[in-house]
Amino acid sequence: MVTLKDGVSTDKEVYQFKLQENGELVPSSTENPNPRRFFGADQDQNGRLRDIAISSDGEKIYLINNGGAPSSKITVYTYDADGVSTVDAQSVSINLFPNPATDKLAIKGLENIKNLGAIRITSLVGVSSAIVLDDNNTIDISRYEAGVYFVQIYFGNEVRTLKFVKQD
Repeated sequence: MVTLKDGVSTDKEVYQFKLQENGELVPSSTENPNPRRFFGADQDQNGRLRDIAISSDGEKIYLINNGGAPSSKITVYTYDADGVSTVDAQSVSINLFPNPATDKLAIKGLENIKNLGAIRITSLVGVSSAIVLDDNNTIDISRYEAGVYFVQIYFGNEVRTLKFVKQD
């Protein structure tokens, strides 16, 4: 659970509650507090937290803020056995422009990505095709029909999916 702002007894941080099978809280102790608090020390970096998502493998934690943070609306942390460490938040700041688009679609922010791999466009019905960027990191979308599409950008172990609208 995220807290949205500073309060008398809270900071802009994430709380993890452990529950028993019956839905009651697991008793708290000094060694195993319940709830556990995370990211309070990173308030200046993360800003006002709005939501949290965790990757299916449990290794990435995505904190979504209101845009008041200095770098991005999403900060990514990596979880490992030694704890939680931050990933460069700039690497997740990728945008499509203009959106909606008619002929060309630019991808802004790719210069911050190391290990850039494939880039694909997928329609709402699941038809997918690899694309090639020009020197300006733009995609020619003139051959696509009007509709909603997704751009998947693969780099390292990451995939970013962004939605765009193709207009006639």
